[in-house]
Amino acid sequence: MDESRAHGGGALESGLDILEGLAGSTTGVGVSDLATQLDMDKGNVHRLLQTLIRRGYVEQDKTTRR
Repeated sequence: MDESRAHGGGALESGLDILEGLAGSTTGVGVSDLATQLDMDKGNVHRLLQTLIRRGYVEQDKTTRR
């Protein structure tokens, strides 16, 4: 687990980790793969992604759902 999250870095740290994880992909990343890559709970990744989508920071591909 990322040291900042282990010490209570919180949702902002996790959201930034997700953005950085997505930024490194040209084909999109699924929730499960992203959760594994970041050593995060899949439910938390999904919830944070939904917030990032609502705020316009992330887009979901309608075809692949990534």
